[in-house]
Amino acid sequence: MQGALMGSIAACGAPYKATAAARCPLAGHFLAATGCWLVGSFTASTRVADLRGRRSNHSPDSRRTACLRLPSPSENDYSIDEQMVPFTGRCTLSQYVPNKPRPLGIKKFVLATTKGLVLDFEFHQGKSTPLPDVGLGLGPSVILRLAQTLPQGARLYFDRYFTALPLLQQLLDLGLEGTGTIMKNRVKSVHLTEEKRLKRGDMEEFCRDDDKIVIVQWKDSKAVTLASTCTGCEPVSNVERWSKPEKKYILVPCTALVVKYNLCMGGVDLCDQMMETYRTFLKTKKWTLKVLIHLLDLACVNSWLQYKVECEANKVQKKNTLDLLGFRQVIGEALISSSSGQEHESESDEEPPNKMYKPANTPCDEMRLDGYHHWPTVDDLPSAFAAGKKIAKTGREQDV
Repeated sequence: MQGALMGSIAACGAPYKATAAARCPLAGHFLAATGCWLVGSFTASTRVADLRGRRSNHSPDSRRTACLRLPSPSENDYSIDEQMVPFTGRCTLSQYVPNKPRPLGIKKFVLATTKGLVLDFEFHQGKSTPLPDVGLGLGPSVILRLAQTLPQGARLYFDRYFTALPLLQQLLDLGLEGTGTIMKNRVKSVHLTEEKRLKRGDMEEFCRDDDKIVIVQWKDSKAVTLASTCTGCEPVSNVERWSKPEKKYILVPCTALVVKYNLCMGGVDLCDQMMETYRTFLKTKKWTLKVLIHLLDLACVNSWLQYKVECEANKVQKKNTLDLLGFRQVIGEALISSSSGQEHESESDEEPPNKMYKPANTPCDEMRLDGYHHWPTVDDLPSAFAAGKKIAKTGREQDV
């Protein structure tokens, strides 16, 4: 696992050099906060349910619990979308989801902030997926499942795969706001204008009798329909769009609902982008190992986002703040050089072969401060000159 993490850094191109000023002593703290500090061996299982049943630090439930312990973000906007665990082997849970960077793999539903911080997730396991209410369908039941951990007044954004009018009503009953694109066949009671009769920038708004749910249709290059419980058409603003006939950018009137949706919906896609930048690649036929590596990359991204928040709060200069690549390198170096929890074994009595003198590398902060005292070994000799040795110019050790 540790080698796979470092392999993702080595495969990114030119080697990255971390200076002493760029060290991250809080890397271990953020890894522990996301439940990613302990790594080790894993025995493959056949189902995600079995993976959940294993009470270990490697199960998805332990990673999800670590995500739930993250502090609440300052903003109150959240997005829910699908995320794929890349896997091309044989697995009964494998699915093909079009319009994804890696469409083939194991699907999971993710709750994230607008900045890409993952707060909760649920793997899709078919009929055995633990969902509270499946009466409205798979999409709405996933929203209700992930919304259980959100505070009152939170605003959720999702796409047309999840949106339904009964779902918005249930979110209102829970004290939550919801916004999402919706299919026209799910709002048959609303008489929307045909798309061919609309011009670019045209919009129309339909409200329920109690004004708690609004449906908006807006025409850009194509018509899009949205349903919301928190935002409507007003205020109308202008957005830049490319005009093919005029061959230049023009200003198009746009509803406030569309602007807010575009601003808050891309949290899960942003997380996918950061994970794909330095993803850990490992060729294996075991889907369980792919899931664990995916969760490890997810913990690294979450840790880095939390690290950036702490740096901003402590007013650390940007030049002294690690980017994602440098952060992963510090984590990999700490995992490789850290102690295993036991005292270091004494070295063998055999004399090592003669070799050229080479200065020792400076250990990282995680190894120097791991709690073990790395004192030099003292030999009980009658005289230092009697057993002294000197190093010749050739580099070989000779007896006096």
